[in-house]
Amino acid sequence: MQDGPVRIITGLSMDDLVIENVFITHSGWLLKKAPAARESIKKLTSQVDFKLPQSYLQLLAISDGTEGDLGIEPGWFQLWEAEKVAENNQDYCVNEFLPGFWGFGGNGGGELFAFRMNDGEPYAVYLIPFIPMEEKRAVLIADSFDSFILFMGKEWNSI
Repeated sequence: MQDGPVRIITGLSMDDLVIENVFITHSGWLLKKAPAARESIKKLTSQVDFKLPQSYLQLLAISDGTEGDLGIEPGWFQLWEAEKVAENNQDYCVNEFLPGFWGFGGNGGGELFAFRMNDGEPYAVYLIPFIPMEEKRAVLIADSFDSFILFMGKEWNSI
């Protein structure tokens, strides 16, 4: 039996509810921003030659860029806004230095969060220093973006 009032939500998929739950039940600090414009998400998906993870796109639709505690190392994350993702990948020369990777944020301390597309879906999430930006320095931190989401808003080592 559930304690308290029942919250009925309509118009959201189960994935949307899981992502929205990150913002409701986090134990650490998490900043929720305004949703990304549908046009911004559509533009982002047209700028890549692979399929971005659905949960990543759903997160942008709930909060366009966000930052906060991360329950795994490095302990903090900053996701880029939809309009900035392709531009940041170009500015940081991700394709040149890390072929097969696509950046989507950082930790605010000199490291990049990136999907590794070479291994196929679901794309694993890696943490890579900006300097030197080399594949041999890439550290696997989550086997997928879905797994990464579960650590968002959680205090480091609280899980």
